[in-house]
Amino acid sequence: MSQLKLKHSGGNSVIIAGPSSNPAADRTLTLPGNGDGTILTTANSSLGKVLQVVQTIKTDQQTIVVSDGNVDIGNFNVNITPSATSSKILIHFTISIGGTDYLALNLVRGSTNIIQGNADGSNRMRCSIAANQAEAFNPRPHSFSYLDSPSSTGTLNYKVTADLSNYSNNYTAFINRDKTYDDDNYTMLPTSTLIAMEIGA
Repeated sequence: MSQLKLKHSGGNSVIIAGPSSNPAADRTLTLPGNGDGTILTTANSSLGKVLQVVQTIKTDQQTIVVSDGNVDIGNFNVNITPSATSSKILIHFTISIGGTDYLALNLVRGSTNIIQGNADGSNRMRCSIAANQAEAFNPRPHSFSYLDSPSSTGTLNYKVTADLSNYSNNYTAFINRDKTYDDDNYTMLPTSTLIAMEIGA
């Protein structure tokens, strides 16, 4: 097996070695002619890999009314510390919501809403995801995913806030429960989950 040795002035070398077995045909590795680059090895390449995962699970119930304004979903946040500024953070949450009224949910990093609909007019509610129910029974899951580029190696806090439509002062929304909340075997108490994954980039 032939080798090409590139020796550093300090004495150590990098060896480019031929294949360990005979290829079925000649293979060509083409280097770029119009740009510099660094070869990533299988030992140190994290491109596209999941480097870490953190999760929080909300099992308690929460009631949200119009007068609350924009409030945090309680016990529903995660902290993650990226290993490199180039890393992406994939956020996914599923929230179980009951009631028949309209709830705007926002994905927040620190104190910043990181993804919302376009501003169109001054009174419309911008949000990451809009949730509403068709019936008072059976709380339903609402899911959202976003690939964030925080460019940071500091500890990041992700959370979800909720803002109830003020169309009516009687509007109420419920997290992890239905509107009636009857103590009976047809009343379901689900969970909500928030997951953050560091993706190598």
